[in-house]
Amino acid sequence: MVTVAILGGGISGLSAAYYLGKLARSKTISKVILLEASSRLGGCIDTVRLDDGTIFERGPRSIRGQGAQGYNTLQLAEELGLSDHVLPIDRSHQATKNRFIYVNRELCRLPSGPGSLLMRQPPFSKSLVRLGWREPFVASHKVEDETIDSFFRRRFGDEIAKYAIDPLCRGIYSGSSQQLSMKACFPNLLEWEQQYHSVIKGALLAPKKKAPDAQGSRLVERYKSEHWSMWSLDTGLQKLPETLAMKLSQSDQVDICLDTPCTGLEFSDTTGKVKVKMSDKHEEVDYVFSALPARQFAVLLPSGHHQLAALLRHNPSVSVGVVNLQYEGNVLSTQGFGHLVPSCEPSNVLGVLYESCIFPVHNRPKGNNTRITCMMGGAWFKEMFGEADDVNTQEFGEIAAESIREQLHITKKPFRVIAGVVKNCIPQYQVGHTQSVQDMATYITQQSLPLSLIGASYDGVSINDCIHNTRLEVEKVLPSIEAMAH
Repeated sequence: MVTVAILGGGISGLSAAYYLGKLARSKTISKVILLEASSRLGGCIDTVRLDDGTIFERGPRSIRGQGAQGYNTLQLAEELGLSDHVLPIDRSHQATKNRFIYVNRELCRLPSGPGSLLMRQPPFSKSLVRLGWREPFVASHKVEDETIDSFFRRRFGDEIAKYAIDPLCRGIYSGSSQQLSMKACFPNLLEWEQQYHSVIKGALLAPKKKAPDAQGSRLVERYKSEHWSMWSLDTGLQKLPETLAMKLSQSDQVDICLDTPCTGLEFSDTTGKVKVKMSDKHEEVDYVFSALPARQFAVLLPSGHHQLAALLRHNPSVSVGVVNLQYEGNVLSTQGFGHLVPSCEPSNVLGVLYESCIFPVHNRPKGNNTRITCMMGGAWFKEMFGEADDVNTQEFGEIAAESIREQLHITKKPFRVIAGVVKNCIPQYQVGHTQSVQDMATYITQQSLPLSLIGASYDGVSINDCIHNTRLEVEKVLPSIEAMAH
């Protein structure tokens, strides 16, 4: 019989335990031990449910449905019995169509359809079609990797890099387009330039990927037929890891250990087993999945694996200040998903989410009220606020309220402010990241380590990426894990 340890109880660690149970042959894996250092599961998925019925998200608040990754998450939700709890947003919804950037002290709506690409919209000096028409004629560069900012300035010019791509990177990664890797973050676009000498030509000429099979999932069929853009759950996204944990707790094979950090690993050359150390005991296991942030996992490795530890330490992550604010009445004059603030603007805010517009059912049921969330810091956290451990969260709340007053012209004071810092929550895929991840995989293979690296540190930061990549990794290594039983 085989014993597996999973380090980290975020969505990747929980998914690993789930797929091991679902895909493994009966009784091949006798025990799965999931170690979580904190007192809760779900990692960065963190829903705040208040007594008056208000729901806030401290982490991600929605999931996209397209592609193999999106279909996989919908299928998982269906398997967990969550279909009746899904909150869909279709493509005609204001939160889908209306997204803004804040430039020169005003909100500027970003183009959202073919027609809007032909119109000039501030802060752009021309329509996006006119700004981008030269791209097919720009000479391509044979580069292994480069920053996102460098790529878009080369191919599309300064305005698109400054007002479209820069805020996009702040919204997805809370990071700087001048540091993030093009190959890791937008691999298709870089590949199109290499193969077709143009992003636009590549988009038109590259073979279209076959639409993934819905695999009989009614929820996926609903997503397609009802034209969803994104979705959440009725009591917040934390319901997903909660339901996963409940499902796992019903299995005699799975042992979930909260408040139990792993303090170190030892790989045995003679037995092939791994000693997983905890503060007051240890477990000998046959295989380890690490769903911990890369730098956090690096310190657990024994000294003989300094090469792998060095690669892991090259994976930085950033902290994000999150401030949830609630106002009496309907105080939002602008409806949409929210707005992002380009790094060229003098603001401590990365972006503002119009929560009441996105998922109004999460509002307090009694009386009109408005929910707004501010995101702050990210790659600029230290220069703006100092060390994450030393932040005064009350000051965070005051900065957020003042930013909303200035940017959304809401003069009313919020009656509720929940401020905090989510530390080291978003990995930063810097130039060379893809090669670094490949080098990690090569090292693990060459050293025959019974180890898999999963989670947001490696190949995608979204919920969809984490779940789908974990499933692929389980499918890949499961035959060798099962062979250990013989």
